[in-house]
Amino acid sequence: MGKPLSWVEGAWIGHAQDVEGKTGVTALLFPGGAVGGCYVGGFATGTRDLDALRPEHPVPVAHGVMLAGGSAYGLEAARGVMDFLEAQSAGLPVGGALVPIVPAAIIFDLAFGNPSARPDRNMGYEAASNALQALPGQGSVGAGTGATVGKAFGMERAMKGGIGAACVPLENGGSIAAIACVNAFGDILDPKSGKTLAGLREASGSLSLLDTASILEDALQVRPWDPSATTLGVVLTDIPLSKVQANRIAKQVFGAIHSTHRPAITSFDGDVVFVFSTKRDIPLIPPDLLAFYAKEQLVRAIINAIVQANGFGLVPAYRDLSSTEAF
Repeated sequence: MGKPLSWVEGAWIGHAQDVEGKTGVTALLFPGGAVGGCYVGGFATGTRDLDALRPEHPVPVAHGVMLAGGSAYGLEAARGVMDFLEAQSAGLPVGGALVPIVPAAIIFDLAFGNPSARPDRNMGYEAASNALQALPGQGSVGAGTGATVGKAFGMERAMKGGIGAACVPLENGGSIAAIACVNAFGDILDPKSGKTLAGLREASGSLSLLDTASILEDALQVRPWDPSATTLGVVLTDIPLSKVQANRIAKQVFGAIHSTHRPAITSFDGDVVFVFSTKRDIPLIPPDLLAFYAKEQLVRAIINAIVQANGFGLVPAYRDLSSTEAF
């Protein structure tokens, strides 16, 4: 499978994207299996095979997770990730066959680029194939290629979202990493400074930002229902976890979205957070402490997704604001 990431042993990550169509796939692979859990906190979700992560489900591990654009069409790309894992002899042995378990979640990006451009099985396979290489870039790549934020008045006043990553080594020899694909309805804030990093602009062409929450009543009258937003988070660790613990930590870590999104968890957002453990033979740490560290990394990943984003000349990105500062 190539050289594993230095931040979490047993996990790989890769992107593939259609730059012209403005959509893409991010594949995270656990060929040796990873104990997983998830928390679905959003309403306008698009997912596949999340049942396998429930504690009572008999499948013990997952072999990957896929994030993609393309709305519900993008779920097809998960089959390509499965094909790649099967070719690597990774999967659950069932009746003489191998079945890779690959939960998946999607964002809606059809209004940003070409609405006919959608991640497919081939793009999923490509993303998984790219996971054999070094850690890929952040920003407007992979599943974050077509991500946007601040969409209360449509794309003409939105800003660019993207995909971000963060990681931290732990004193016991383990690691925690987080990936975030940020495609939110509302604004994205740095919770430490309170600064709005990206979101709703005052008018088309303007680089001045509004507070979406303060004009929400007006916005909802203009766009009473538009399920075009979602933030997806994935936490990776090599600290051993049970499925019960992974699911509980996913719910705790979901607080990172509350901390960085304003408003958070609207009926337009389909937010999901995954947690996966590759279970190395290393000392345990209390699950609540692990959840605290993981939430910090997901906050960092959300910020990195915004700071690293490229608007492709279609909408402004954080880098285009005159008041940008380094993070």
